[in-house]
Amino acid sequence: RKKDRLRWVEQYPNADLLIVTSDVLVDKLQLPIVVQVKARKDDYVVNVESGPSLQSKHIVESLTSPIQTCVGELSFEVMNTNGIIAGDQYKVTMYPLVAVVNAFKRNLKTAPLKRDSKIIGLTVTSDAPKRACDFVEKLIETYNSDVLDDKNLVAQNTAAFIEDRMSVVEQELKQTEDRTVQYLGEFGLVNPEIEVELFLNEDIEYRKQLVEVNTKIHITEYLCEFLETEVNKDSLLPAMFVTSISNKKKSEQAKTADVSISNIALMTAVEEYNALLLKKMRQQRGADANIGELDAEIATLRANIIETIKTMRKTLLISQRDLEQQIERTSKRRLNMPDYVRIYEKMVREKTLLEELYLFIGAKREENALVVASNIMPIKVVTSPQIIPVPVSPKYASIALFLLIGLALPLGIMIVYYMINNKISSESKDLDRRLSFPVVGALAKKPNTSFITVRDGDDSLAAELFRTGGC
Repeated sequence: RKKDRLRWVEQYPNADLLIVTSDVLVDKLQLPIVVQVKARKDDYVVNVESGPSLQSKHIVESLTSPIQTCVGELSFEVMNTNGIIAGDQYKVTMYPLVAVVNAFKRNLKTAPLKRDSKIIGLTVTSDAPKRACDFVEKLIETYNSDVLDDKNLVAQNTAAFIEDRMSVVEQELKQTEDRTVQYLGEFGLVNPEIEVELFLNEDIEYRKQLVEVNTKIHITEYLCEFLETEVNKDSLLPAMFVTSISNKKKSEQAKTADVSISNIALMTAVEEYNALLLKKMRQQRGADANIGELDAEIATLRANIIETIKTMRKTLLISQRDLEQQIERTSKRRLNMPDYVRIYEKMVREKTLLEELYLFIGAKREENALVVASNIMPIKVVTSPQIIPVPVSPKYASIALFLLIGLALPLGIMIVYYMINNKISSESKDLDRRLSFPVVGALAKKPNTSFITVRDGDDSLAAELFRTGGC
């Protein structure tokens, strides 16, 4: 701020002077630092103050040279191209970051423009309107950046997990196809699917269910392996593999079955786990070392997720055994089938399982790519920050009203006091106004005496007043 007569004028954003100091001083700042600069003809007077105990005064010939002050080394950068002339006075106040944030929060007001409206109005009261506009724009920009970074981070971890699973499934599928081709060539089979189809019509429903259960078992194994690997300890979990039952949509026309693990509690735990990891990452970026409690909470939640997945896997294994028993009972009629048909059927089942799993993972990869491509700013600025030309403070009408009250109140008290005052304060004025005859003088009377007249030889004060006619 630059002094203009009796007031300090804000110079943001085009200030004449900038303070140059170390980042360590700014980061460790606990109390505000007030630096005042006064330009004289041949030198400059620099006063530095921080709290009641730290004060120092310096007289320097150049502001660009480092100055050893009571708070550390400071220097100035002159931004005014015309220079600083004698008589100019500047005041620069450096506040701790927490104090600046708290002050901005106090001055920031948010409210919807209309009831049930999704448009929110941000209002900031400040003596530096341009700086307040920049604050609001930076706040929106930072919020959008943080939200997009979190979404992209989850999507990147999910993409890495999907690519790893797809490479494994693709390799297993290729091996199964090679074995099937080799087996068909060895026994000279032309179209064994027709023969196998005759026996599969009866238990096709059980086999579909078995395929889904086996896929879920594979997914639980993948998730357990991912969670128990030390390298993935701080990696986000691919949440799209865990969907709630309410969100599952089945259709007769669907080409791929939804084989996601259906467990609301597990989905909630995974979302909470990812949220805690994101919070930990933000604290690490902010150089916050106090993350011990957060690590313990993440470890506990991770153990609970692993235990839940293992429990689900046990349940799926029980379902798998039940389905296999059902299939075994319906397959007793195929005891007389040639061995090559049964072996081929097993190969087809394994190939179908791997194809189903491969298609499912591929669909999830496309979904994840769409999520990354469709990430938009969560907050859209409808109207850029604007400065209201009419000051909101001070309100001159209120000042004039209180000034009038301040003048009228003492005057009213004096009038009331004068009207109710019945004491004689001036004999020549009060007695003449109240009596119809002239007053010669006034005699003093002691409270403990019962007479006013005096006796012979009396030389008291009352006697002297009586002889002289009062005073």
